[in-house]
Amino acid sequence: MPEPLMSVVLATFNAGKTLQRCLDSFRAQDYPAKELILKDGGSSDNTLDIIRSNKDTLTYWESAPDGGIYNAWNKALPHVKGEWVYFIGADDYFLTPGVLSSAATLLRSAFPAYRVAYGRVDVVNAEGRVFMTAGDPWDRMKFLQFSSIPHQGVFQHKSLFAEYGLFDETFRITGDHEFLLRELKDKNAVFFPSLKVAVMSYGGVSSSPANSIRALQEIYRARRKHKAGGFPKLLYLAFFRAYVWKLIACVFGRAIADKAANIYRKAVGRAVI
Repeated sequence: MPEPLMSVVLATFNAGKTLQRCLDSFRAQDYPAKELILKDGGSSDNTLDIIRSNKDTLTYWESAPDGGIYNAWNKALPHVKGEWVYFIGADDYFLTPGVLSSAATLLRSAFPAYRVAYGRVDVVNAEGRVFMTAGDPWDRMKFLQFSSIPHQGVFQHKSLFAEYGLFDETFRITGDHEFLLRELKDKNAVFFPSLKVAVMSYGGVSSSPANSIRALQEIYRARRKHKAGGFPKLLYLAFFRAYVWKLIACVFGRAIADKAANIYRKAVGRAVI
């Protein structure tokens, strides 16, 4: 049986500080049947210099202004040829050179029963310390209530895009969750607990109080769009925490709010950032 082609999609914008590390982690993958599609949003730093110096690693790339990450992904998808598609950020990188090989072995037995598969992701803070590993066993009720799968750990079968089309660009923060919800509102994903996929940095677009609330609002909108049933108590609890975080930040400043958030995390047994 031939090895399935693994497609990696990378969107960049002024990513000069971290892009080389990401590209190096892809180049180091020991799996031969792979491709890397890069869509840059018209960077003004040294991102384009890095891209041009790594052209041998890229199957296709282009640089032009876009409307955000989901617009960039949508522009990249027509160039994707692989059976399984993985989306990575310029701040992220593959954990080991054997990630795609291990994933391909596991994915061979996943399709057609499953079209969404995922593993674990290490999350690092600003100092580069791993403070948590994201990725829990599949629980559809939890997923329907809250975005519980880290996209840096997800592999999506190409047939999803043939059936559902592209990402909804009206979602600015959680478009990846909305897309997965189309499939997983009444189907299952498969979790590979032994597969550690990538390292991601905490501090993305949804890591501020205001953007955290916006992300939760988008998750709520996605639930309504796809008529996800049940009472989303986890989502409402997340809303409560986010508004308290925002209130503390407005009154006492962001640093105090972040300290308070860490006190809460420690009290409930969650990882401290």
